[in-house]
Amino acid sequence: AHLQSFMELHSLPRSIPITRVEGSGYVYCSHGDFIRAQVRETKYRLGVERIDLALLHAPEAPAVAAQRRAPDSSQPSPAQEVQRHLLEAFQALEGEVGSGISFYGVSSDVLARDASRYGLDPHSLLSVAATAADGHDHHFVAIEAPVNLQEMHGSLEHGTMLPHLAAAEDLLLLGTHPLRAKLPDGALCLDVMTSHEGKDLKQLVKEAFDHCIFIEQNYPGIDDRLLPDQSEFAWGQILSQNQEQVSSLSTLRFILSEQILPALDECLSRLPPRPPFLAWTTKYRVATERLFERLRWVLEQRDLERMAAIDAALGAVRGDGVSGEAR
Repeated sequence: AHLQSFMELHSLPRSIPITRVEGSGYVYCSHGDFIRAQVRETKYRLGVERIDLALLHAPEAPAVAAQRRAPDSSQPSPAQEVQRHLLEAFQALEGEVGSGISFYGVSSDVLARDASRYGLDPHSLLSVAATAADGHDHHFVAIEAPVNLQEMHGSLEHGTMLPHLAAAEDLLLLGTHPLRAKLPDGALCLDVMTSHEGKDLKQLVKEAFDHCIFIEQNYPGIDDRLLPDQSEFAWGQILSQNQEQVSSLSTLRFILSEQILPALDECLSRLPPRPPFLAWTTKYRVATERLFERLRWVLEQRDLERMAAIDAALGAVRGDGVSGEAR
């Protein structure tokens, strides 16, 4: 209803192609008339005469929608489809420079994951902007993308991280989702305080061990003799086989600070800064931190139970003493 009202308000023809961004409730349209209407509407709502920086959101939407409709058809590649729409949108935005906006950029979650596949890497974006400006200086200056522990490495050429690519092209990088990552198998909330209250601690520890060991077994450098050996990333397996020796919080803190963390940091620092290793390193750090946290929960619970038993024993002794005196 809102989209229809917007189209009618700005006298936009219904023939303008609109792509709905699945799961978000938003729509995407690169048509020049739609872009110009959006600029006018945004200025009116903000109460300003000019927008300093306008961001084109989710430019990958048409390609994603086309793939879902006909995944096996002989249609243009995702990058070609995206860049065709980008050129149309950038031309409209260049036309708004001066009267409606000062600069423009692109906002997309795939910039941190599949930028090259969709033609959204900084170099490609700047190339489209130069074409849209038709020989004049373009006004494309910014990209907005998720920047967090899980996503900032991206899947970009030469394994270069997105912040470094943006800096190399003199582009402003606006970071989003610092505490929430979107992964292929769902969302990961990094800002939720974990709690074990009312949960089976043994099961939580078992799950943490299983996950950590699974990542260790999928170490991407397993066949490369020039890289650290897989055994150097086996703390999940080592601790799993020696749980009984980690009998107190003080023991856990000692082996973490004196043995595990220094050795782990040294090994990880020797891995090459390429996407497979960057992704694996991030997952392994998260997995080991979760394992250490859950081991701490178990030991804290064990200490509380010991203290309760000691208090009960002392109470019984004090009670016996009082009874004896009374007799």
